[in-house]
Amino acid sequence: MPGAGDPQLWYEHAHRYRLAHRLARGARVLDVGSGEGYGVALLAEVALDAVGVDIDPQAVAHAAVAHRGSTARFLAADARRLPFHDGAVDLVTCFEMIEHVVNPEPVLDELARVVTPSGLVVLSTPDAMSSDGTNPFHLRELTAAELEQALSMIASSVVWPLEARPGRADAAEWLDLTDDQEMSNEDNDGRWRSPTYIVAICSHAELPHHTARASILDDPADELWLDLRAQIERAQTQLASYEADLATRAAALADADVRLRTAAATIAQHEAELSARATALHEFETRHASLGSRASWLAWDLAEHQRLLAALQRERDRDRASLAWRLVSAYRSGVQRALPPTSIRRRSYERVRGRVSRRVGEPAATGSTPDLISTMVGSITLSTDVDPVASIIIPVHGKLAMTMRCLRSIAAFRGAVPYEVVLVDDASPDLPGDVLAHVGGVRLIRNKENLGYLDSTRVGVERSKGEFVVLLNNDTEVHPGWLDALVETARSDPSIGAVGGRMVYPDGRLQEAGSIVFSDGRPLLRPAS
Repeated sequence: MPGAGDPQLWYEHAHRYRLAHRLARGARVLDVGSGEGYGVALLAEVALDAVGVDIDPQAVAHAAVAHRGSTARFLAADARRLPFHDGAVDLVTCFEMIEHVVNPEPVLDELARVVTPSGLVVLSTPDAMSSDGTNPFHLRELTAAELEQALSMIASSVVWPLEARPGRADAAEWLDLTDDQEMSNEDNDGRWRSPTYIVAICSHAELPHHTARASILDDPADELWLDLRAQIERAQTQLASYEADLATRAAALADADVRLRTAAATIAQHEAELSARATALHEFETRHASLGSRASWLAWDLAEHQRLLAALQRERDRDRASLAWRLVSAYRSGVQRALPPTSIRRRSYERVRGRVSRRVGEPAATGSTPDLISTMVGSITLSTDVDPVASIIIPVHGKLAMTMRCLRSIAAFRGAVPYEVVLVDDASPDLPGDVLAHVGGVRLIRNKENLGYLDSTRVGVERSKGEFVVLLNNDTEVHPGWLDALVETARSDPSIGAVGGRMVYPDGRLQEAGSIVFSDGRPLLRPAS
C-alpha cells in the first residue's frame, strides 16, 4: 500500500506493477491477489479492462472504495476457482500470492486456463533459498528450481526478467542502464547472489527475445526516499527521546545508588548498635543468672543456718533446764550480788579465778557439742549414683564449715550427669570423731596419717568409679550446671584431655580463667587481669 507499511516492500511491489504496466496497454488484465487494489488501478490506466480478484471480501470492499475513480473492477473469489472462462484475459499478474497457499499448483493451473494462448502471465514469489522462513502467513515458499518446474507444466516458455543471471532476460526498460554504466549482482568472491524474489514471465506461445538488462524503478516523486527519510527522522527523534529517558533513568539510578549506600550504612550502623545491645543484654542476662543463682544459694544457705540456729536454741534450752545450768546460774548470781564488778573484792576474785583456770584448764565442753555438729552435718544429703559418670574428689584437712558449704552447693545444684562424691579426710586434727560419716551419699576415706593434698587426691582417684575425675577443693562453691558443662566440653572433642572451670571470688571478681600445662607437666595458672 503506497505511503503505508514498509517503504522498501512497497517499492518492490510498485516496481513489479510498473513492469506489468508496459505489458498491459490495450489488454484485458486480471490481477490475482489484488489486496488493497493500487496495482490494479495502475494497470487500469492503460488496459482495455482491469479486474482485481482477492479472497478477502473486506479487502475487495476497501479497494472498491479507495479506487472508485478508477476504471478497475474488484471481485471476491478464490484463485483456485476463478470466475472467468478459458482464455478470457490477455495479461494475468500474480505478485506474492502463491506462497500463501499450501499447494500452489491449482492456482497456477487457473492462471494458465484464463489467459489467452498468446497472453502473458507475470508472477513473483519469495525465493525460499533467500527467505528466513519467519513469515507466519507464508504456508509454502518455493525455490527457483521448484517454481520453474511448476511453470513448465503450464507454459510453453518462461523468462526470469529480474534474476540478473547471464542468459536471462529483463523486460523493465523504462529506465535502462546505458552500455557504459555497470551494475553487478556479484558478491566479492565472484559468485552470483540469490535474489530475494523470483519474478517470471511465461506464456503458452514463444516469448519475444529480451536482452539481459537490469531494471531500476525511477520514482519521480521520490516517495521511497522521502518515506525512508521520514522514518530516519522519526527514528532519530525516538532515539533522542530514548537517550533523554536513559539519561533520566541513569540519574535516577545514581540517586537510588546513593540512597542505597546511605541505607546500607544506616543498616550497618543499626546492626552494630543491635549487636552491641545484644552483647550488653547477654552480659546482663549472664549477670542476672549469676545473681539469681547466688540468691538461690544464699536463700538455701540461710535456711540451713536458720535450721542450725534452731538446733542450737533447742540445745541451749535443754542446757538451761539441766541441774548444772541452774547451779551455775545461782552461783553467778551470788557472785554478782556479793562481789560488784567495780569492787576491790571482785578484782581479787577474778585474779584468783584466773590462776586456777590456767592451772586446771577450762571445764570440758558438754557432751552436747559433738551431737550438735553431727546434727549440722547430717542435714546434708547428696543424690549420688551407684554407676557414676563423674567422680568428684574432695581432699579435706579440717575446716568443717567450709567443707559443709561446698557439699551444700553440690547437693543444691545437681545436674543431669550421674556422679559420686569421694571425701578424703587427711587425718584432720579438728574434726571430732566420725562427723563426716554423717554426710549422706558420700564415700568417706580416712587417711591414718596426714599425706598432703597430692597424695590424698591420688588416694581418692584410685578409689573412684566414674568415667571422669573431678578434682574439687573444699573451699569451692559450685553454681548451677557446673558439672554438665564440664562433661559436655570434655566430650565435645576427643583431643581434649582436661577441662578447667572459671574461678570467681564471692564478690564476683574473676580469680582464675584457665591455665597452661607445659610439656613437663608443670601448670601455670592464668590470673584474671
